[in-house]
Amino acid sequence: ARQSNGRKEEKEKSQQEPPTRQRTKERRRERVLKMQALETYLEQLHSIGLAHFSDNVGDNDQDAAKRHWRHLNAREIIQDIKNVCFNEIPEDQLGICASLILGSEKNVLLFLQNSVVSQRQKETLKAREDVFVFLGELIGFLAKHGLVQNYVIDIKNTCIDVFRKEELNTAKVAAFAVLRGIFDLKSLLDLLDPSVLRVAQLSNVLLEEFGSSKCAPTVKSEILTMMGLLCDLFPDMLKEQASRVQSLFMTTLTMQFKSKKPDMSLIKGSLEGLTLFLNKFAGDFSATPTNVSSLFGFVRNGLVLLPGLTRFSIPIATCKLLQHHSAV
Repeated sequence: ARQSNGRKEEKEKSQQEPPTRQRTKERRRERVLKMQALETYLEQLHSIGLAHFSDNVGDNDQDAAKRHWRHLNAREIIQDIKNVCFNEIPEDQLGICASLILGSEKNVLLFLQNSVVSQRQKETLKAREDVFVFLGELIGFLAKHGLVQNYVIDIKNTCIDVFRKEELNTAKVAAFAVLRGIFDLKSLLDLLDPSVLRVAQLSNVLLEEFGSSKCAPTVKSEILTMMGLLCDLFPDMLKEQASRVQSLFMTTLTMQFKSKKPDMSLIKGSLEGLTLFLNKFAGDFSATPTNVSSLFGFVRNGLVLLPGLTRFSIPIATCKLLQHHSAV
């Protein structure tokens, strides 16, 4: 009887709580549920990974994952994670959200690193591409709240590691978009010691990949643009590589403009990369007269509108080069 009366008193007490206190409790409960949902989505993403590629877990874990993964769709899970992060988490909980997505035991970076080891399942190939797109959006979103700097190095290292092992070109291009997102945020770079970014090592990896016979033109285009960006942002660190990078732009443009079937993506990447490169190395470039005359030819060819042209990326890139470096 006393227990019954006690429960009755607690119920009456809860009903008598001020509305503001009840709303506060409801908001706290909702926040807990959102975080639990986020953890569940990350676990589901990794469970798909276990069924697809893991060689480092026990047989029981793999069997359990294989029984459940068919009921899950990696791309839908990633969309659910994006929805919770961007639309449902209050601002004061974004730090915890970032920690779960980027720093927990089931974070998306670990999914990228593990899933790229085996690429037999198309589902995880496309999922990696979606994760890279999400990361690009997440970096800008968290940067506005000062919450991304603790994860930048891990994100950058993961992008490079997956890029070197990845076979899907669209995923490689998506990885570059994430790297561009990092290096385009000046406010973020100001908070970091440039040495921890290992820019020289990154440039060596990119140049090595560019020379690979397996490297697709679309990926080479991204490398050219990225090399120009790195030279623009870190000229002191890349002084020794500047001449090699410059030669890469000039050789690529010369070959493509002379070709009967030029690759538009390579021309675009070279023009964009060269525009960025000249921001810091215009003096060295113009010191060689042949460079200037060659550049004039590239600009003239880049402004020509070819018959049947449906995209104007090359004329636009050429105009930007003229806008910034007409003095050269």
